[in-house]
Amino acid sequence: MNGGKDGLQIPEYDYLTGLLSFGKFRETVERIIVSQAASGESSIMVCSDFENFEEYNLQYGYAAGDQLLKDFADYIIGTMREKNRVYFTRAVADQFILYMPYDWERTPDAAARVQKLNEIFLEQQRKLRPDVRLRIRTGICPVTPDCTNPSRIIDRANRARKMVASDDAETVVFYREEDIAEDQALQE
Repeated sequence: MNGGKDGLQIPEYDYLTGLLSFGKFRETVERIIVSQAASGESSIMVCSDFENFEEYNLQYGYAAGDQLLKDFADYIIGTMREKNRVYFTRAVADQFILYMPYDWERTPDAAARVQKLNEIFLEQQRKLRPDVRLRIRTGICPVTPDCTNPSRIIDRANRARKMVASDDAETVVFYREEDIAEDQALQE
């Protein structure tokens, strides 16, 4: 464990999933983003959660809900090619955040790739529980060289995630300034 603010210890890992703890994730990713700004390397921040997770817990129990979260963490890590350059955490409850380098030329459509990964995971879950009614909502924020604040990037990816409506066919949304401003105007 590392010393945190006010001498408190920041746990290294999430007790449930074994992923980096959220505090350690932010600390590590901040260092990487600051050094990345100079290198010009591109990356993305991905924020995901399970729609109707509370209902899943009620229907199948908390142990099954915990297992779903562990399975999702294992599945996502298992799909990563460059595991030593990927940082993944469970921020709270069923909300996950992933930071990774991203080659826009090799794979230009990040949203389609993430959508496919999410669909495969949900299909695997439906084989175990055919009546499962879960969706994974995901927001993606490209990490630009001018942004060195990981909290801001996480917030942007999270806002994009919240833009996914319950009746949307597409469950992966990119952060765009104009969409967020439009959504905020509608809520006022």
